[in-house]
Amino acid sequence: MGLHGLFLVLTVVAVLQADTGVALVAGGALAGWYLVGIVFIGDRGSGYAITWVAVLTLGWAAVTMTSTPDFVWLAFPLFFLNLVLLPPLIGISVVVVVTAVAIVGLDRDGTLEIGEVVGPAIGASVAVVSTMAYRALASEHHRTQQLLAELGETRGRLVAAEREKGALIERRRLAREVHDTIAQGLSSIILLTRAAALAPADSQAAMDQIGEIAKDNLDEARRIVSALSPQDLEGGTLPMAVEQATLVAGEASGVDTDFCLVGDPSPLPVVQELTLLRVAQGALANASQHAKARHVQVTLSYLEDRTTLDIVDDGIGFATESVATRTDGSGFGLQVMRDRLNEVAGSLTIESTPEEGTAIVASIPWRET
Repeated sequence: MGLHGLFLVLTVVAVLQADTGVALVAGGALAGWYLVGIVFIGDRGSGYAITWVAVLTLGWAAVTMTSTPDFVWLAFPLFFLNLVLLPPLIGISVVVVVTAVAIVGLDRDGTLEIGEVVGPAIGASVAVVSTMAYRALASEHHRTQQLLAELGETRGRLVAAEREKGALIERRRLAREVHDTIAQGLSSIILLTRAAALAPADSQAAMDQIGEIAKDNLDEARRIVSALSPQDLEGGTLPMAVEQATLVAGEASGVDTDFCLVGDPSPLPVVQELTLLRVAQGALANASQHAKARHVQVTLSYLEDRTTLDIVDDGIGFATESVATRTDGSGFGLQVMRDRLNEVAGSLTIESTPEEGTAIVASIPWRET
C-alpha cells in the first residue's frame, strides 16, 4: 500500500509541477495503467504482472525522455516494482536502465551536475538493498512457517504415539491386574474344587472358601473396571494385606505358609504397597501351582533404606536362564512381577535351582516414586 501510494502521489506532483496538457495526459495514462495493475492483474500470476510492469516502465521512460523531466522521480517506486516482480538478476538490470533513464531525464539542458547522477544512483542502491533485505526476510518467514507446520505435524504424531503408548501401558496394567487377582482366584477355586471332590466330607468348608474367593474376585473385577484402589489394601496396612494373602494361599492350596514381619512398618506410596502385595500373591500362586512346594516362607522387611519382600519355597525349583525362552506362557507371572517393580524403581531377584526350591526377593528403595 505504501508503494502504491508513493507512485500515485509522485504522479500527481509531477503533473501539477509540469502544469501542461501533455503532462496531464501522460500522468493520467500512467496512473490509469497503474490502477489497472492493482485492480485486475495482481492475482493473475507472474506473467501478467511482468507484462504490466514492463509496459509501465516503458511508458514512464517514454514520458520522461520526450515530455517532461518532472516524472523522473517516479523512478524510485519503479525500482521497487521491478525488483519485486522480476527475477533478481533481471530486476537489477532493469534498475540500472531505469537509473540511466532518470539521469538522462534530469540532464535536459546539457549541464549534468553531480547531484543529478548521485540522486538516482543512491535511490537505486537503497531500493536494491531494501528489496534484498525484504526477500531475505520473506524467505526466512517462509522457512519459519514450514518449520512451524512440520513442528505441528511432529507434535501431532507425538501425541498419537503417546496416546498409543498409554493404551499399551494400560493394557499391560490390566493384564497384570487380571493375572494377579482374578486368575489367581480362579486357580484357587479349581484347587478347592478338586480337594472337595477327593474329600467329600470336607466339601462344605471348601464350598464356603470357594464362595469367599469368588466374591472377592468379583469385587476386585469391579474395582479394576472402575479404577479404584485394590480391595486388599483398603482399611488396612501392607503387612496385614500380605499376611492375609499368605494365609488365603495356604488354605486354598494346602501348602504350609508362614508370614514374618521384620522392622517397623512405615507407610509407602499406594502404588508401591500394591506392587509388593501383587508380587506376594503371584509368588505364592507360583509356589503352589508350579513349584509343588510343601512350605512357603513370606518375609516383609522394613530396612533402613528399602523395603523388601522375600518369598522362599522348598519346591522343585527351575533353571532361571530357561524362563526367558519358554513358549507356554508359564514365565509370564515372573515378567509381570519384574515389570511392576520397574515402574516403581524397584528390582526383582530370582534364585532357583532344580530340586532345591526358589527364592524371590522384591526390593523397593525408600523415597522413590
